[in-house]
Amino acid sequence: MADKLIGAIVQANARLTPVHAYGMVGTGTININRRFRGAGNDDNPPAVGLNFKEFVDRELPVIRIDDAAGKPYAVLVNFQTHGTVLAYENQVVSPDWIGSMRNTVEAALPGATCLYFQGAAGNQGPIEGYSGDLELAHRLGGILGHEAAALAMRISTVRREPRFEGYVESTALQAKQPYRVAGPHDATLKYVSKVLTLPRRQYTKEDVDRMTRLTADAERKIAAVQRSGGSAWEQSQAAARNRRWANLLERYKQPVNPEPVRLEVAVLRIGEMALVLTNGELFAEIGAAVKKASPFAVTLFCGYGSHTGGGYMPTTAEYAFGSYEVDGTSYGPGSAEKVVEESITLLKAAR
Repeated sequence: MADKLIGAIVQANARLTPVHAYGMVGTGTININRRFRGAGNDDNPPAVGLNFKEFVDRELPVIRIDDAAGKPYAVLVNFQTHGTVLAYENQVVSPDWIGSMRNTVEAALPGATCLYFQGAAGNQGPIEGYSGDLELAHRLGGILGHEAAALAMRISTVRREPRFEGYVESTALQAKQPYRVAGPHDATLKYVSKVLTLPRRQYTKEDVDRMTRLTADAERKIAAVQRSGGSAWEQSQAAARNRRWANLLERYKQPVNPEPVRLEVAVLRIGEMALVLTNGELFAEIGAAVKKASPFAVTLFCGYGSHTGGGYMPTTAEYAFGSYEVDGTSYGPGSAEKVVEESITLLKAAR
C-alpha cells in the first residue's frame, strides 16, 4: 500500500498541468437530520432514522477546475450526508448515491473528474435510506449530481466582465457589451494546520449502570428467542442488539483515561476558496458554523481530510439524547465548540 501511494504521488507530480479554479455555493436537497428521537425510553429509544425537525445543512459548495484552454478538468463537490441509501436489504457492492452523483456531474461536464468531499455528516443522512432499492440510490445521487453540475456550469474559472464596445444598429439600438476575460482569479496557495487537544468522554456510574442494564436485558432476549425457536432473522437481531450493548459496556468500564483526545484541523487556501480538513464524522452544526464565519468566498468543510483523530463528534446539546453517535463518541462535551473556534482561527491565519 505504501509503495502504491508513493507511486501515485510521483505519477501525479509528473503530470502537473496549469489550471484555473473557482467555486460557488448552492443548495443540495437530498439530506435530512438522522437523529430520530423516539420517546427517549428503552421501549421506544432514539435511533438512526429520520428527524424532520432538527438541524440540516444543505449548503453545497462546488469548485470547478479548468485546464489552461478552459476545458473542464475536475469538479470538487462538498456535501454532508452518509452514503446509507442502501443497507441490510442490499446484496451488492455499491458506491451508493455518491457514485451516481459523480457519474451525473461527469456526464454534464465531459472530460472532468468529479471528486466528492464528505462534509460534517455526523448527524446527516439521506432523505430516504436504509433500503435495498438500487434505483433509489441512483435517483438521489442523480438529483445532487444535477444540482452540483448546474453550479459547476455557472462557474467561470477566470474573471470575466462585460465590456462596452460601442453600438450595433438593428431594429433596436443595441449596446455591444461582450464578456471578456479580465484576468485570472486569485491563485494564492497556503496551508496551515494544528493538532487540537479536546476533552475526552468520561463515563459516570449512571452511564455504566445503564449500559449494564441494557446488556443484561439483551442477554435475556437472546435466551428467550433461542427457547422459542425464533427465526434466523429474530436470532440475528437479538445477537446484534447484545453485541452493541456489550461492546459499549466494555468501553464504559475501562479505567478513566485522563489524556485528552487529539484531532488535527487544517486549512488549505486556494485563492478566495478554502478547504477545512479534519477527521471523523462531526455533527453538521459544527461545519455550518465554520463555513458561516469563514472569511473566504467559498469554504468546504471536509470530514475525512486529516490523519489524527476521528469518530463521531456531537454538539454539546446532543449528549442529553444519547443514541448511536453519542453512546460511542470519544469526545466530551465542549469539543465541538473548540473545533469551531480553532477552525475559524486557522481560516483567518490562511487569509
